Amino acid sequence: MSVKRIKTDSNLLNNSFKLSKGNASVAIPNTPTIGTATATGSSTATVAFTPATLGATATTFTATSTPGSITRSNSSSPISMTGLSASTSYTFTVTAGNANGTSSASSASNSITTTSGAVTVDFLAVAGGGAIRTGNEVYYGGGAGAGGLRSSVDGNGGGAAAESALSFSSGTTYTITVGAGGSASNSSATVRSGTASSISGTGITTVTSTGGGGGGGTDNGANAPASGGSGGGAGGNDVGASGGSASSPTQGYRGGNTTGISYASAGGGGGGAGSAGQDKTSNSLTGGNGGNAKTNSITGSAVYYAGGGAGSGGYEPPTDGSNGTGYSNAANRGGGGTCAGTSQLSGGSGVVILRATQTAASTTGSPTLTTSGSYYIYTFTGNGTITY
Repeated sequence: MSVKRIKTDSNLLNNSFKLSKGNASVAIPNTPTIGTATATGSSTATVAFTPATLGATATTFTATSTPGSITRSNSSSPISMTGLSASTSYTFTVTAGNANGTSSASSASNSITTTSGAVTVDFLAVAGGGAIRTGNEVYYGGGAGAGGLRSSVDGNGGGAAAESALSFSSGTTYTITVGAGGSASNSSATVRSGTASSISGTGITTVTSTGGGGGGGTDNGANAPASGGSGGGAGGNDVGASGGSASSPTQGYRGGNTTGISYASAGGGGGGAGSAGQDKTSNSLTGGNGGNAKTNSITGSAVYYAGGGAGSGGYEPPTDGSNGTGYSNAANRGGGGTCAGTSQLSGGSGVVILRATQTAASTTGSPTLTTSGSYYIYTFTGNGTITY
């Protein structure tokens, strides 16, 4: 028996292989697999997908909305959808494309509903606390007032009711200003009050918390206590003087008076968000106590803000009053300046805190983001912006 050798045509084999494989240079991508769609705002969403693992390579993927046939593209998952309507339900399909054409559409995604155009935002705005006089003025000086405290949660300083939450428009940028504490100084020309914290932007009434009032110096009448978010305490040489008053709208308490003394004594306490600075009603050389701070739970736990500074005692040695309950001179607490013997403290800086049930689209100023329950909470310790 003889065996014949069969000659094969290599060109034929190669061409057969190419036919079975398909010419990648003219092929279109296979259909991607749809993933999860997620609403991210009143006009935005993301659409996830998985590219096909076989077939030609896709260079772009396009998501199409139902309703509206809004299309947005990306080179990888997810695709960010913009231009959607508020409070509207959508599903999405995804196609894959390259230079040769476009695949068929994937199956529809899960249904999502965009948020309303308005975002309800709770707020806490605490201004910078005032400062006290320094040098020889520290004796008999009044304590400094705390920064004003305004909030839609747990009420304002000064015993006022909580304000209404703000209504931000999606896509609008809002400006956040955080007030600085006043600088301790012995110069009568130096403004020792803290500076304001504020929330401003199109479509809302600007929220401004006023800086705390500086404490009064020892010179009769020449260095009177300042008014502010909470007022500074009157100086001990200002016989019969009134402490600084609190600003309107109510956001703190007045500083302590010296109406009860008949000669150089000690200074009144600075006002706080929780209570007034202590009056000097006798000629003792012990300074008046600072007004209490006030708690606010916008972050999910109760934190004290805006305590009044204690008044300074009389000369050699000074016996200072006590700071108010919850007082802190730490940054971003809005405390008024106080005395500690012959040491003096400037006012504490303020803070602005915002919370809503959705995340912001963008921020500047590096706010800290935390969560509590269903809330996303942005804490600004410096100036910045926020856009939902």
